Amino acid sequence: MSLIVTIVPCLGRPFQLGMLYDMRRDCLIPGLSLWDNNKLQKHKNVIPKHFTQMEVSTSDSLEDKAASMNISGSLKLSVLSGKVNVAGSAKYFNDNKKSTKQSRITLKYHVSTHFEHLTMDHLEHKSFQYTEVFDSDLGTHVVTAGLYSADAFLVFNRDLDSNEEKTEVEGTFKAALSNLGKLGNLEGQASVKLNESEKAVTDKFSCTFYTDFRLPANPFSFKGAMDIYKQLPNMLGEKGENTVPLKAWLYPLAKLDSKAAKCVRDISNSLITAVSDVIESLNNAEIRCNDLAVDTAAQAFPAFHQKIQELKKKCNDYKLDLLKKVGSLLPLIRGGQEEECDLVDLLKHHEESPFSSTELDQWIKIKQDEADVLKAFLEKLECPVRDVYKSIGKVFAHTEDVVCFTFTSLDESDPFLDYLTNYIDEKSEKRHKGKREKPESWLTQDVGQRMRKTLKLFNGLKSSSKSNNTKFIVVSDYNEENPGACIMLYGHECDDTVCFIPPSKPICSTTDACDLTLDPNTAHTCLSLSEGNRKVTGVEEHQPYPDHPERFDYYEQVVCRESLTGRCYWEAEWSGEAVISVTYKGISRKRHIGGCVFGCNIKSWSLECSRNSYYISHNNNYTNIYAPSSSKRVGVYLDWTAGTLSFYRVSSHTHTLTHLHTFHSTFTEPLYAGFGVWYSDCSVCVCELE
Repeated sequence: MSLIVTIVPCLGRPFQLGMLYDMRRDCLIPGLSLWDNNKLQKHKNVIPKHFTQMEVSTSDSLEDKAASMNISGSLKLSVLSGKVNVAGSAKYFNDNKKSTKQSRITLKYHVSTHFEHLTMDHLEHKSFQYTEVFDSDLGTHVVTAGLYSADAFLVFNRDLDSNEEKTEVEGTFKAALSNLGKLGNLEGQASVKLNESEKAVTDKFSCTFYTDFRLPANPFSFKGAMDIYKQLPNMLGEKGENTVPLKAWLYPLAKLDSKAAKCVRDISNSLITAVSDVIESLNNAEIRCNDLAVDTAAQAFPAFHQKIQELKKKCNDYKLDLLKKVGSLLPLIRGGQEEECDLVDLLKHHEESPFSSTELDQWIKIKQDEADVLKAFLEKLECPVRDVYKSIGKVFAHTEDVVCFTFTSLDESDPFLDYLTNYIDEKSEKRHKGKREKPESWLTQDVGQRMRKTLKLFNGLKSSSKSNNTKFIVVSDYNEENPGACIMLYGHECDDTVCFIPPSKPICSTTDACDLTLDPNTAHTCLSLSEGNRKVTGVEEHQPYPDHPERFDYYEQVVCRESLTGRCYWEAEWSGEAVISVTYKGISRKRHIGGCVFGCNIKSWSLECSRNSYYISHNNNYTNIYAPSSSKRVGVYLDWTAGTLSFYRVSSHTHTLTHLHTFHSTFTEPLYAGFGVWYSDCSVCVCELE
């Protein structure tokens, strides 16, 4: 690196004439100088440098902010990595937009007052009082001149409404700023005059000041900012004593003594740009996460919101770690201890990492697509979104049954996020081992099609419901067996849920409904028949039925008169505990043997109904169905030819069917409906279908 005088921005750092500066680390060396303070003051020249400037910018890029603050070269990397702690107006560099939907306009006010420098004879070797500085290896340069000024960055922000154009809003705001007139005439200027459209726009902007001035107050509104802005010239002091160093001229110590430490090389511009682009990309990923976090989907579903926040945090953690590594390399490369290739390798590893812009953009794009789909579904559902674990109890306080459109994949774990976590936590030598996860969405084409069908079914149930005792809501609850969405039903008497599945065959009560009556000749004597032989009730006292070969003499069962073939549908309402069955006529009727019990032989198929669950059985094989039985009505659909027998829970209010089970068999003879009532006061009644 050539031994030339370098000009650096002070960025709020306390530069003074004669101070040492280490350009390898971009830091001042306090307490060391070539001269004592009295000698410095005697050989200091002060030249007036009055200059005032106003700039308006709508850009928030690192490149443009660095340019507005005269931050160039690898100093930008020192600021980004935190090696340089900025202060005053320079804090503006670290203020980034929070949203792509945010309009930001920055007004910069700059005024310089004077220039201070040491006389040339002061740099002669004989004038040095503390020559040990050259042997210390602490500093590479000495401050020989400084430009004093005061800057102010007024950052105006506002969130745009969905119907607003960013360019139009910013154009109106910039027109309002043009009313400020010439900066030199600010003192005593009247209030800024705005037309109605300008006032409507500026009133929605908030203001943040980053300044070297000592403000009497921190304004937040446009009007308050303008009132302070007009007072800025008065805050400089009569002789500019309230200004701060803006730029410093650094003289190489090696030019004064060859033994002094040197800054061997600077970072190449291409590498500086590459690092800046990486940081800009990570910043943009965080900004896009902020937008997604306030989207309808994220606000409605905590699991979706949590994943967005998780990625944002991981991006920030990774960025800080990357900048820490950059910051540690800078002084080593500048001092000649390391080569630029180390920084090149660091960037290469970044591009190969899951935090590359390609993979982050892909993940965020996937989440944006998912959010758009969720938002579209919520608009079509027109139902309140509830927390499935916290709100169901409150809903039941005002209703008996709850029908939930359930998004089933939002709580699913995200392998890519897990991979990011492992990548950050693992040591660098382990990062390339193991499976590399790529961003993927649960919202495949098949899942999307399934969700649309579920939406149509749910809205159909909602529109057909005529009961005030049924509530329709939207929830999110992970269900691996039903990816995308399903309909879950909750009964007020049970905490368990059942997934609603539409009938596999269309049920039409007008064509397939059958009228059933109980056969008194088959009824056990502890069963009482009523309502025209449509209802059976368990009783303790034996009924005076005559002997009959078809009567059940041990188990409290009864079958119907009508034989069933073809397609048949009927419904039965039960209380207490009951068995609803279909059987061949040849089922055993006598004695205490298992062959007589519905579901315990090859001749019958049954559904046992109890308060909290159902059991299905055939040939003595039982299966428990964990489903709330708050509805006491069961639908039975027989397709004799197709060999299917289906049982459904029938909602007592909406008359919607929830599939419980389907038997598949080859029926060889006519079937008969049968019922079992084991206890007194339990009953089953054949329902009349409209």
